[in-house]
Amino acid sequence: MLPLISVIMPIYNVEQYVEKALKSCLDQSYTNLEILLIDDGSTDRSKSICQFYLQQDSRVKLVSQKNKGAGAARNQGLKHAKGKYIMFMDSDDTIHPETIMCLYNLIIQYDTELSMIDFMEVKKPFNEWGKIEITESKVYSQKEMMEILCCMRENVQERLQLTVPWGKLYKRDLLDGLFYPEGIICEDEFMINQIVCRCQKMGYANVKMYAYLKREDSVMGVKYDSRRLASIKAFEDRIQCAHQLQLWDCEAYISRIFMEIHIRNYCKAYAKNCEDVVVYQWLRKSFRKNLKKYWKYLTLTFRLRSVVFFLSPTGYILLKKVFLHKVY
Repeated sequence: MLPLISVIMPIYNVEQYVEKALKSCLDQSYTNLEILLIDDGSTDRSKSICQFYLQQDSRVKLVSQKNKGAGAARNQGLKHAKGKYIMFMDSDDTIHPETIMCLYNLIIQYDTELSMIDFMEVKKPFNEWGKIEITESKVYSQKEMMEILCCMRENVQERLQLTVPWGKLYKRDLLDGLFYPEGIICEDEFMINQIVCRCQKMGYANVKMYAYLKREDSVMGVKYDSRRLASIKAFEDRIQCAHQLQLWDCEAYISRIFMEIHIRNYCKAYAKNCEDVVVYQWLRKSFRKNLKKYWKYLTLTFRLRSVVFFLSPTGYILLKKVFLHKVY
């Protein structure tokens, strides 16, 4: 018999989408599943829909909690999960009927602790799967995974794929003792650092079997405010991971990116008319604190830009407007 796989799905005010997401889980060819629905204090019909499916299929489990965010919901799922393997799925997305089987086969075929598939971005709930053919499968080493996280490869989607929790299958042992940071957005940026530090290799199939619904009202669609600063802190955490693994090229590269995103985020906040003073104060303070620490990794051009930004962030923005006709 195939081992039990726990699918963890945070639920929060998704009455329009959760039924299709859940059905796509229940229709998997890999049937030995427990589907953990973590209701994160929904105020719409989401919980009622979950309760209906709880009565229809014994594989469905429902856990309720006060609203604490997606990270806390995933942590709750990890506490309750009984499977040998773990999969995360968002409650507004859908998966191909062979998704879980494909992910499981990758782990078995390549003897890895983690497997990953490609995804497609959709603007409305998707369930029109055609014939799926795996054109390429391979193994990523730990070094290659860290290079992706450190932005050392040109493929932007590759980094997004690796960073997000969904579209993957994890051996339970890989996640033991790890939890998502709570009360922030971009919590997945922190978690993947810890996972890659533990994971020796990952199986990958270049096949789009996960439909990611990009919603305008999603957490990442909100205006710029201080919650966004968490992603910068995650990059600093990534520097430490690269150092721990003694991947010096990765450490140098991500150090440059870490300093760059301070300036980029300051300019972005300014362009989006962010009124949160904490954002500007934190970015200036963090940039000045870390400039000396990571100076040795910076190119000559970026050192010059850094000095201008260090002396006057507002002056830096004005110069960028004059010479580049843009803020960020």
